[in-house]
Amino acid sequence: MQVRVATQEDYEKVLSFILSHYYTEDPLTIGVEQKEPDNYDIEFNMSSISHGTSVVAVEGDEILGVYLAAPKYSDEAQHIKEESERLAGTKWSQILGILYHVETGANVFERFGVEKAIHGHVLGVHKDTRGKNVGGKIIEKVWEVAKDKGYKLFTTDCTSYYSARLMERLGMEMVFEFPYSKHRDSNDNQIFNPPEMHKSIKTYAKVL
Repeated sequence: MQVRVATQEDYEKVLSFILSHYYTEDPLTIGVEQKEPDNYDIEFNMSSISHGTSVVAVEGDEILGVYLAAPKYSDEAQHIKEESERLAGTKWSQILGILYHVETGANVFERFGVEKAIHGHVLGVHKDTRGKNVGGKIIEKVWEVAKDKGYKLFTTDCTSYYSARLMERLGMEMVFEFPYSKHRDSNDNQIFNPPEMHKSIKTYAKVL
């Protein structure tokens, strides 16, 4: 297995991979109707490849795992809010709405005294290779790449119980937790209702 930086040449294969091995299980995707990602969501996550900070694990021509990660800056919360308002009525706007609460609650830039960080957005591992530390290896590679590029902080918002458990196994620090039950609409209905084991979004950080 080779773990390397993802390039634009990987774009179509990575897209096909995350549609099969990430979005079908992502709590924010399947927690509301419709249970598929919209184009705004896909375009945002796939744009991470252009920064040279995303990683793939491959064996021959087959992708075994993907971690899409990209820079974010200290004005991230404001940017999320503006995008959510601009795209009101879309599924991506709904997702940005809960991520705004997570971003402001975690407050990683003030907490760690930095102006920029690398943020992990999408972690996907092939269903047939789970339990073989593919996820751990691609995360560690992203840390290495980010550090080489001069970043002092890595963060990620784990929407899934399983990804949070992996971050804890790798020794990352949980800095914020936002229960799905707290995010409600104007009629006090819970907006995201993922499978029962996914109870919250947890923000993890690692000083590089």
